Amino acid sequence: MIAEVRDYSTNVERLQQDILMASLVLMPSRSEGFGLVALEAIAANTPVLVSDRSGFATFLSERLGKDAQPFIVETQDDLVLASQEWERSIEAALVDRESAFSRAQKLHTRLAETLTWTDAIRRLEAAWAPLLA
Repeated sequence: MIAEVRDYSTNVERLQQDILMASLVLMPSRSEGFGLVALEAIAANTPVLVSDRSGFATFLSERLGKDAQPFIVETQDDLVLASQEWERSIEAALVDRESAFSRAQKLHTRLAETLTWTDAIRRLEAAWAPLLA
């Protein structure tokens, strides 16, 4: 098994290719407004693990409740404890890749049912309504 950490890139084609070829996408950020990379991985049916400190973890928890837990890793302030938790989560996903990809597919399907353009427009309208009143 080969692990490769990629540097930040704005090359969209490279990012898409990396996500499609990955066995697992990690977003271990200690602070992240949302986490578009995680959403891109889910759109590609690629397994993903995100830090519980990310906006995306909050989003998943709000949408899925307890079903979000397999995709969220508790990130400690202590780097040793944090690395141990990430190691356990990564190992669990990679030991049974078939199950990880099955969970990724189910997550994709479930989110696709609720993340529609109509829903996005309604939420945007609701957010803007107080400002336009």
